Amino acid sequence: MKKSKTLNQLQKENEDLRIKCLEAEEVLRAIREGAVDAIVVSGREGEQVFTLSGEELVYRRLVESMGEGGLTTSPEGKILFCNQQFSNILGLPMEKILGCRLEEFIKKPDRIKMPAFLAKAKTKPAKKRLVFLSANGTSIPARVSANALNFGDSISICFIVMDQTELEASKEAVQQIAEQREALALVNKELVEFSCSVYHYLRNPLNAITVNAEVLSMEAEAKPETNFQIALTHITQSVERMARAIIDLSTFSGISRRNIHLSNINLSAMVQGCLAGLKASHPQREAVTKIQAGLTVHADPDLIRLLVENLIHNAWKFTSQKKIARIELGALDKDGKRCYFIRDNGVGFDMQESDWLFTPDKLLRPAQKYKGSGIGLMIAKKIVEKHNGAIWAEGEKGKGATFFFHFA
Repeated sequence: MKKSKTLNQLQKENEDLRIKCLEAEEVLRAIREGAVDAIVVSGREGEQVFTLSGEELVYRRLVESMGEGGLTTSPEGKILFCNQQFSNILGLPMEKILGCRLEEFIKKPDRIKMPAFLAKAKTKPAKKRLVFLSANGTSIPARVSANALNFGDSISICFIVMDQTELEASKEAVQQIAEQREALALVNKELVEFSCSVYHYLRNPLNAITVNAEVLSMEAEAKPETNFQIALTHITQSVERMARAIIDLSTFSGISRRNIHLSNINLSAMVQGCLAGLKASHPQREAVTKIQAGLTVHADPDLIRLLVENLIHNAWKFTSQKKIARIELGALDKDGKRCYFIRDNGVGFDMQESDWLFTPDKLLRPAQKYKGSGIGLMIAKKIVEKHNGAIWAEGEKGKGATFFFHFA
């Protein structure tokens, strides 16, 4: 009969086992953290050395330094090893990962894919998108590559896990931008169609008002000035302004959908021709013009002609109260770009309103004593931007204005 152990003997054996367990845990921790280069194991055949020196140590450190998650599992998917990056992806310490099945860290909809994925990886390299679940409940989309590693009669499966969170977020953002552009293009198309409809719808009533106003004006010519004549003059002027605005708005909307055709243009000659036409149609006005010779631009001829007409007419209009109008075309280099300018000595403007000059808000201001629809500078800005350029204005009240522009 085997003699029973005393309480002291049992306590001593228990203490020895506790110390051995602590030593084993410390060894495992050191292996995981790469703090050991070799392990000596005693057995029936004597001591055997399992080393992590040389190539094995290089590979171990390579896996630990990877930017992607790395792990190995049994053929059934039990995790045998993982690197720090995989631990970071899940937000879990390694001791809570090792020994678990890989599918435990994958979101439920993707778990059903794991048996087939593991089976395929045993025979050939396999890839799949899987969504992991981190410790804080965040979904982590990842591109997972799997490959079998054969060691004699044993098989392990090596996984590389590439976090796709930022990439998929970028793709989603790009998709949203594309959808927004498509929606804006549709809205733009509808606005263009609407503006065309408004133009055709209003043109005939305006023509009818103009004709009838002319008839009434002829009948009132023989009479002395009355409130009737004053009111009629206001009606005629308002109709003319509205007709001009409709035409200009139609022009403005048409610029956006127009394809540009670039060629070399003599800007100096184009401005000279525009000014000559204005002088001929207003012989009573005295104007001094200064045009820098030889200025050329590479742009769409029709659009640049429209740009010149709007800027020169703008200068001509706002110098109408000057005894001698002065209008100048020139060029200068600014911030590495060739900039052109049209300067006048007209009424000028407050620099605090310089940005407002090119916006639709200007149309909401009370009508001034100068004729025009108020859309000319909006058209000018649209044309310059169509050429990937920029336009801006500088001026001072009562001392004239200068409009600068350049093209890409």
